[in-house]
Amino acid sequence: MQSRKAKGYKACVAASLEELITLTNALLGLESRARGRVAVRELLPLAPAGQAPNGFPMGREFRVFVFRGAIVGAGYYWESAKNHLDILTPSETQAVHALAINAAARIRTPYIAVDIGQLDSGAWRVIETGDAQFSGLSRIPKIALWNRLRQSL
Repeated sequence: MQSRKAKGYKACVAASLEELITLTNALLGLESRARGRVAVRELLPLAPAGQAPNGFPMGREFRVFVFRGAIVGAGYYWESAKNHLDILTPSETQAVHALAINAAARIRTPYIAVDIGQLDSGAWRVIETGDAQFSGLSRIPKIALWNRLRQSL
Protein backbone atom coordinates (compact mmCIF):
# COMPACT_ATOMS: atom_id res chain seq x y z
CA MET A 1 0.00 0.00 0.00
CA GLN A 2 1.20 3.50 -0.74
CA SER A 3 0.23 6.70 0.98
CA ARG A 4 -1.50 9.54 -0.80
CA LYS A 5 1.30 11.93 0.15
CA ALA A 6 1.59 13.23 -3.41
CA LYS A 7 -1.95 14.60 -3.08
CA GLY A 8 -0.91 16.79 -0.16
CA TYR A 9 -1.16 16.99 3.60
CA LYS A 10 -4.97 16.99 3.87
CA ALA A 11 -5.18 13.83 1.71
CA CYS A 12 -3.25 11.89 4.37
CA VAL A 13 -3.63 13.56 7.75
CA ALA A 14 -6.85 13.57 9.77
CA ALA A 15 -7.45 16.16 12.49
CA SER A 16 -10.61 14.47 13.79
CA LEU A 17 -12.38 11.13 13.88
CA GLU A 18 -14.69 12.29 11.08
CA GLU A 19 -11.74 13.18 8.86
CA LEU A 20 -10.12 9.83 9.66
CA ILE A 21 -13.26 7.97 8.57
CA THR A 22 -13.44 10.00 5.34
CA LEU A 23 -9.77 9.41 4.52
CA THR A 24 -10.02 5.71 5.37
CA ASN A 25 -13.03 5.26 3.11
CA ALA A 26 -11.24 7.08 0.29
CA LEU A 27 -8.21 4.80 0.64
CA LEU A 28 -10.31 1.65 0.84
CA GLY A 29 -11.99 2.72 -2.38
CA LEU A 30 -8.63 2.39 -4.13
CA GLU A 31 -8.71 -1.42 -4.14
CA SER A 32 -5.58 -1.92 -6.23
CA ARG A 33 -3.57 0.26 -3.83
CA ALA A 34 -5.11 -0.41 -0.41
CA ARG A 35 -5.84 -4.12 -0.86
CA GLY A 36 -8.50 -3.91 1.83
CA ARG A 37 -6.22 -2.38 4.48
CA VAL A 38 -5.35 1.06 5.74
CA ALA A 39 -2.51 1.86 8.13
CA VAL A 40 -3.15 4.57 10.70
CA ARG A 41 -0.37 6.05 12.78
CA GLU A 42 0.29 8.99 15.01
CA LEU A 43 1.89 12.03 13.42
CA LEU A 44 4.95 12.60 15.58
CA PRO A 45 6.23 16.06 16.54
CA LEU A 46 9.41 16.06 14.45
CA ALA A 47 12.13 18.69 14.56
CA PRO A 48 10.86 21.16 11.93
CA ALA A 49 12.79 21.58 8.69
CA GLY A 50 10.40 23.70 6.62
CA GLN A 51 7.43 22.80 4.45
CA ALA A 52 7.32 20.66 1.31
CA PRO A 53 5.63 21.97 -1.85
CA ASN A 54 2.69 19.56 -1.25
CA GLY A 55 2.00 21.14 2.15
CA PHE A 56 3.66 18.53 4.33
CA PRO A 57 5.66 19.84 7.23
CA MET A 58 9.19 18.61 6.65
CA GLY A 59 10.92 17.09 9.62
CA ARG A 60 14.44 15.97 10.24
CA GLU A 61 13.99 12.58 8.60
CA PHE A 62 16.29 10.05 7.03
CA ARG A 63 15.62 6.97 4.89
CA VAL A 64 17.82 3.94 5.50
CA PHE A 65 18.00 0.83 3.31
CA VAL A 66 18.91 -2.37 5.15
CA PHE A 67 19.83 -5.59 3.39
CA ARG A 68 20.32 -8.73 5.48
CA GLY A 69 21.08 -6.73 8.60
CA ALA A 70 23.54 -4.29 7.01
CA ILE A 71 23.06 -0.67 5.97
CA VAL A 72 23.42 -0.40 2.19
CA GLY A 73 22.20 3.17 1.81
CA ALA A 74 21.07 6.14 3.86
CA GLY A 75 20.20 9.75 3.20
CA TYR A 76 18.01 12.71 4.02
CA TYR A 77 14.35 11.95 3.32
CA TRP A 78 13.26 15.23 1.72
CA GLU A 79 14.68 15.48 -1.80
CA SER A 80 14.01 19.17 -2.38
CA ALA A 81 15.15 20.49 1.00
CA LYS A 82 18.60 21.94 1.45
CA ASN A 83 19.20 22.97 5.03
CA HIS A 84 21.55 22.37 7.92
CA LEU A 85 19.37 19.53 9.20
CA ASP A 86 20.19 17.20 6.31
CA ILE A 87 23.59 16.20 7.67
CA LEU A 88 24.10 13.82 10.58
CA THR A 89 26.95 13.97 13.06
CA PRO A 90 28.83 10.70 13.58
CA SER A 91 26.90 9.99 16.80
CA GLU A 92 23.58 10.77 15.09
CA THR A 93 24.52 8.48 12.20
CA GLN A 94 25.24 5.70 14.69
CA ALA A 95 21.86 6.23 16.43
CA VAL A 96 19.90 6.32 13.14
CA HIS A 97 21.63 3.24 11.76
CA ALA A 98 21.13 1.30 15.00
CA LEU A 99 17.39 2.07 14.97
CA ALA A 100 17.10 1.02 11.32
CA ILE A 101 18.95 -2.26 11.88
CA ASN A 102 16.81 -3.01 14.94
CA ALA A 103 13.59 -2.28 13.04
CA ALA A 104 14.68 -4.47 10.11
CA ALA A 105 15.54 -7.34 12.47
CA ARG A 106 12.13 -7.11 14.13
CA ILE A 107 10.30 -7.17 10.81
CA ARG A 108 12.42 -10.04 9.51
CA THR A 109 12.54 -9.17 5.85
CA PRO A 110 15.81 -9.30 3.93
CA TYR A 111 15.54 -5.92 2.19
CA ILE A 112 13.68 -3.04 3.80
CA ALA A 113 13.48 0.76 3.84
CA VAL A 114 13.27 2.33 7.27
CA ASP A 115 12.42 5.99 7.80
CA ILE A 116 13.83 7.52 10.98
CA GLY A 117 12.89 10.96 12.30
CA GLN A 118 14.13 13.21 15.06
CA LEU A 119 11.53 14.46 17.51
CA ASP A 120 11.43 18.03 18.83
CA SER A 121 12.97 16.59 22.00
CA GLY A 122 16.03 15.39 20.06
CA ALA A 123 15.16 11.68 20.39
CA TRP A 124 15.14 9.50 17.28
CA ARG A 125 12.14 7.33 16.32
CA VAL A 126 11.22 4.92 13.55
CA ILE A 127 8.58 6.69 11.47
CA GLU A 128 7.73 3.83 9.13
CA THR A 129 9.08 0.85 7.27
CA GLY A 130 8.43 -0.09 3.68
CA ASP A 131 9.27 -2.48 0.89
CA ALA A 132 12.65 -1.25 -0.30
CA GLN A 133 11.89 -2.38 -3.85
CA PHE A 134 9.17 0.26 -4.09
CA SER A 135 10.60 3.00 -1.87
CA GLY A 136 11.90 6.23 -3.30
CA LEU A 137 15.62 6.79 -2.90
CA SER A 138 15.21 10.26 -1.41
CA ARG A 139 18.72 11.78 -1.34
CA ILE A 140 20.55 8.48 -1.13
CA PRO A 141 23.39 8.23 -3.67
CA LYS A 142 21.98 5.73 -6.20
CA ILE A 143 25.21 4.28 -7.58
CA ALA A 144 26.63 3.70 -4.09
CA LEU A 145 23.40 1.97 -2.99
CA TRP A 146 23.32 -0.27 -6.06
CA ASN A 147 27.01 -1.15 -5.68
CA ARG A 148 26.54 -2.08 -2.01
CA LEU A 149 23.55 -4.25 -2.95
CA ARG A 150 25.52 -5.89 -5.74
CA GLN A 151 28.43 -6.61 -3.40
CA SER A 152 26.03 -8.04 -0.80
CA LEU A 153 24.56 -10.46 -3.33
